Order: sequence, then C-alpha cells, then structure tokens
Amino acid sequence: MWKLKQAKETQKTTDGDTKQEKVLESGELMWKKELPQMDLKAIPQCKLIMDEKDIMNFKVIITPDKESWWYGESYTFTISIPSNYNYVPPKVHCETRVYHPNIDLSGNVCLNILRKDWNPVLNVSAVIVGLNYLFLEPEPNDPLNHDAAATMRDNIDLFVKNVKNSVKGYAVNGEYFGRFVKK
Repeated sequence: MWKLKQAKETQKTTDGDTKQEKVLESGELMWKKELPQMDLKAIPQCKLIMDEKDIMNFKVIITPDKESWWYGESYTFTISIPSNYNYVPPKVHCETRVYHPNIDLSGNVCLNILRKDWNPVLNVSAVIVGLNYLFLEPEPNDPLNHDAAATMRDNIDLFVKNVKNSVKGYAVNGEYFGRFVKK
C-alpha cells in the first residue's frame, strides 16, 4: 500500500555509479502537482518568486490595485509549504512592514483560511487570492494589529490617513515604517 505520508522518487541524476534517492513528503508531492496548475495571470497584482532548489519556500509580491488604500506599493510575503500540506495550511509571513489590521508589526498574517477555515480542498492559489483580498477588504473584527483595527472601526478617515502616512514612511502611533512610495 502506498503511504500518503511519504513516497520515494528516484532522481534521474546519478553521482558516479550510485543513484540518489530522495524521499518526498506528501506535502511536497501535493505542491509539485499543484504548482504547474497555478494561474497567477488571473491575479495580475501578484508575482511569484521561487528558487528551483527550494520550491517549498518562496515569495509572493503583491501590488494592490487602485481600489486599495495601499495602492502603488508592493508587499512581500514568504510562503512555506509544510511537509504535511495540504492537511495543514502553508505558513505565511509579511516581510514588508505595513500598517494593517490583519498584519501585525512583526509580519504575522491573520487570514481565516490560514487557521480555522483551512481544509484540504484549498490550495496556495486560494491563499494568494486571500492575501490580495486583505488589501481590498481588511477585516477589523479579526485583527492582529489591534490599534489599527480599533482606528479602522472607530474613525475610518484617521485610519486611511494612518495608512497613507505609513506608506510614506512616517511614524504612526510611535511606530516607524519604511518609505515605500515610488517617486
């Protein structure tokens, strides 16, 4: 019986006369199957950056569109595919410091499908769509950055001003953000 947890794949490369075998975890098998089917053209705001030597860890750059308060800037996320993917969701971290109710100042991301709503039917494409959606419809009622969420709920105009100031590199509530605005 084939183990879903592990499968052996013999590498076609040889080292002298010795064949090398690599044990692939189920997560890597699932990801290798999913990767060619990804259609990032359907999400023009996203760019995938992957090193062929480590396809289990890659970056996604999201450039929100005009409807977003974060428009005109790019935000880099690292995505790590665990060995037991897709029974568990990928790990996502935002490398770009951003003032956002669903992304804390350490880069942790609050997206429902990365936690309680994950199921094996979902995939990395759904996660990328979800990340992009966070820049269109931030969710102040399920926050990681509680200060940003409270401001968004209580004073939307101040929230938008804080977002714009953070993108310009100004301090917001004593927290400094890098300058991202392209001139």
